[in-house]
Amino acid sequence: MAVLRSLVYAAIFYPMTLLWVIAGLIGAFFSRRFTLGVVLSWVEINHWLVTRILGIRIRVDGQVPTGAHLIAVKHQSMLETMEMVRITNLPVIVIKKELADLPLFGLMTRRYGVIPVERTAGAKALRALVAEGQQAVASGRDVIIYPEGSA
Repeated sequence: MAVLRSLVYAAIFYPMTLLWVIAGLIGAFFSRRFTLGVVLSWVEINHWLVTRILGIRIRVDGQVPTGAHLIAVKHQSMLETMEMVRITNLPVIVIKKELADLPLFGLMTRRYGVIPVERTAGAKALRALVAEGQQAVASGRDVIIYPEGSA
């Protein structure tokens, strides 16, 4: 049964994701608000697929704080990255600069609102991260960082 559920999920998720990426790329040229809407709807639909088709229960312990905060998350899979967008309502995400520099994908991520970090830049990168993080929090958006990230 688990294999069948996984196949059904994949058969819906990947084509849906392709359509949403196309919409996000088109929207990235015109409107940040549209890009944010595309991301949030993709995350909400994936949440429905994960909970209804895969049968995964998602639990948040404690209260999600109101207002803007810096949130450090243990990075284990794609699921928590998507769920954090849903739970915290469109946070600014700290990512490695290489991702923000990818053609098209980088355009969409920058339009969504990310903080790209040049990991080899040392203290300069840290100062830029703090400054951009403060701007994001001042605008009312949470900042999410995955300290374990990738090497």
